[in-house]
Amino acid sequence: MRKLGGGLLKRVLVATSNPGKIRDLIGAAAAHSVQIEMLPGFSLLPSVVEDGATFEANARKKAEFYSKHAEGEIVIADDSGLEVDALGCAPGVRSARYAADEHNLDDESGNSDDEANNARLLRELHDLAPAAKLLLLSMHDEPTVVAAAVAAGADGLVLKGAIGRDLMPAIDALLIASGPLTAFCLFLFAYGARRIPYSTLGLLQYIAPSLQLACGVFAFHEPFERTHVAGFALIWTALVIYAGDGLWRAR
Repeated sequence: MRKLGGGLLKRVLVATSNPGKIRDLIGAAAAHSVQIEMLPGFSLLPSVVEDGATFEANARKKAEFYSKHAEGEIVIADDSGLEVDALGCAPGVRSARYAADEHNLDDESGNSDDEANNARLLRELHDLAPAAKLLLLSMHDEPTVVAAAVAAGADGLVLKGAIGRDLMPAIDALLIASGPLTAFCLFLFAYGARRIPYSTLGLLQYIAPSLQLACGVFAFHEPFERTHVAGFALIWTALVIYAGDGLWRAR
């Protein structure tokens, strides 16, 4: 413990190397006069075999093990896993040993690495019926499973490898160039808007959202129901009447 503002601040060590968890715990513990720190040298310590029957059992096992490396300190740990409904909530509590379980290895064999666990998960999801698939993303060579809210009967996609990493420099350059390019287009718009009637400018303003609508419907297959069709038709009917009246008056 150490003094802070006249009071004692209790120190708690967390057995994790995840800075996000540490940050969240620091925020939650601040109001309770608790100082959260990462367990010193955690990355150099051996991993704990996560063979518990529940997440709580694994967390308790890790906390008890790592507390031996910090005598006199309060050490806590957590455990979490991925549960996929289509796989009967697997891997669940066995997330850290999912690949090892596939080969029927005993619980003393240790955890399997993330790459092997993810590889098994991807294989099993790939073999599911289309209606049971989930959307999977693989980013920066670390497969990240994103559980999408997929309705019954919806199809999914399984990506077996990392994609897009080689394109990142080009994407960064494109994002940097988009600023000046956008400014140049806005300059041209302002230059041209002063040279045409406002009535014509108003009609032109409807072209961009109409093109965005077409992109959403035909390229991304977004829903375009009868109510949407009716609204779209009414808008453009009004625009045609307005434009026709303007042309008639101009004769």
